Amino acid sequence: MNEIRHSVDKNAKVEYEVCVVCKKKTDVRIDEPITRRYTYIEGAGQLCPSCYKKLIIDAKTR
Repeated sequence: MNEIRHSVDKNAKVEYEVCVVCKKKTDVRIDEPITRRYTYIEGAGQLCPSCYKKLIIDAKTR
């Protein structure tokens, strides 16, 4: 499987994670420890806030 794991901002030379669901670049740097990431799902990866809300928060309220 060919997964996209992160994206590179060529101007800043900073690498950011990509959402494992929608593949959009997140605002989470790849060097940020997973213990400090709010929308990280262990075993799945980094989610953007929108996908996290749809998959996790909304699912808990059903």
